[in-house]
Amino acid sequence: MSDKVIVLDMDSHELIERLSKKDDALRKETGFSGQFDFIYLDYCGTWNSKSGKRRQRDVQRLMQYGLVSENCLLAVTASQRGSAEIYVGQTLDEMVLYLSGTLSARLLGVMSYKNTSKTRCDERYISSSSSSSSSSMITAAFHLTTTTTTTTTTTTIKH
Repeated sequence: MSDKVIVLDMDSHELIERLSKKDDALRKETGFSGQFDFIYLDYCGTWNSKSGKRRQRDVQRLMQYGLVSENCLLAVTASQRGSAEIYVGQTLDEMVLYLSGTLSARLLGVMSYKNTSKTRCDERYISSSSSSSSSSMITAAFHLTTTTTTTTTTTTIKH
């Protein structure tokens, strides 16, 4: 276990893409062991938008290229920013359905909150006027397992 902090000049999308390539120089430069035990993706957007497809691809790469440890914890922040929800909780539902349906992911918990960010202006704090300043935010924690379990069902038919 290393106690050093590595600062990289790239976003999470580029980092995951580069780490998915086993021969990328970034692995050697950083001393990356090959797997994460904990991943926090602060996406702050929807799951099924154009950008959301990129987020989905990130998670697929993490699993497909073995970048997660046996019992990895994944935390993801999302919001309805950029897309109105048809019903309350749609953003969370989409994220949970995608992760639990695509990966071996089990939802551990959810925190929902309002983003009430303030902007400093002329020595006083004022609320930002952008629509994203009051969007609902969701952070969900998942347990990812890299092993799959199979269930065998036996049916006996009497003649």
